[in-house]
Amino acid sequence: MIEKLKKVELQDKNILEQYLIKCNRILCDFNFVNIFSWRNVFNTQWLFFDNTPVIYNAADDLILMPCSCCVSFDLILRLSDNFKNDGKSGNFALVDIDFVEKNKTEIEKYFKIELDENNADYIYITKKLVELRGKKLQKKKNLVSQFLRNYPNYQILKMTKDDADMCFELAEKWCAQKNCEEWGFNHEKSALAEIFKNYNKLNVDGLLIKLDNNIIAFSLFSRQNDNTYTVHYEKFDNELKGCGQLINWETAKYLEDKCEYINREQDMGIEGLRQAKKSYQPEFLAYTYKLLRI
Repeated sequence: MIEKLKKVELQDKNILEQYLIKCNRILCDFNFVNIFSWRNVFNTQWLFFDNTPVIYNAADDLILMPCSCCVSFDLILRLSDNFKNDGKSGNFALVDIDFVEKNKTEIEKYFKIELDENNADYIYITKKLVELRGKKLQKKKNLVSQFLRNYPNYQILKMTKDDADMCFELAEKWCAQKNCEEWGFNHEKSALAEIFKNYNKLNVDGLLIKLDNNIIAFSLFSRQNDNTYTVHYEKFDNELKGCGQLINWETAKYLEDKCEYINREQDMGIEGLRQAKKSYQPEFLAYTYKLLRI
């Protein structure tokens, strides 16, 4: 089977998105923008197995839950066996909780089931991120209001491919302010570069916040499914109080009439990132399992 695996490329977009859209999954790892932009980091490959597209993270030797609405355990087991016969682990990631509960007795004969807490997606109701109502979000609302008072002349603009250099410069500044090298975010630059390089072909969207003609914040996002958008990147000048809250709020306002939910991706087990995502009171965390071959 291994000879059928091929590296994910831009020309695969139309094929893979047919299945991703039909599958309608809310998880950000099943968004083509993420699959494509991180493909060099994770050596992402794919193939068809029983007429079902299968995505493989070669860097971590993990098969992603197949992109089909009706995955059987028989398909999972045969897929795992084929990968094992090619010298791979045969392990799976991003396996739906419902699938595991439905097939648990059979799964436990061949796999160890492991909840993947670090890769749970944070899902928010778009309207709540706009309104920022309630005691738990009061501080966020106050910071937005403070920014509006202090910098009433800021501009909110649609992003274009030509904004890449200024956005990279801000991303570097954000990284320095957040000590993100210690968090293992080194690969973000290459993924961000892939998005800008193919900006118009990926159907990605974005917003900029400018102050005195300088970019002080930006967000990048794309449609995830029929009622959800995923925010892939959100960077801001941490020296401007309330700037981070503002770009979050402006992004939610922009998306309010486009989607019910916003997926703000995962915390990857990084405590600071986990606290920041939880502080916005997610509606739920989309947990998945890993299946580790016994």
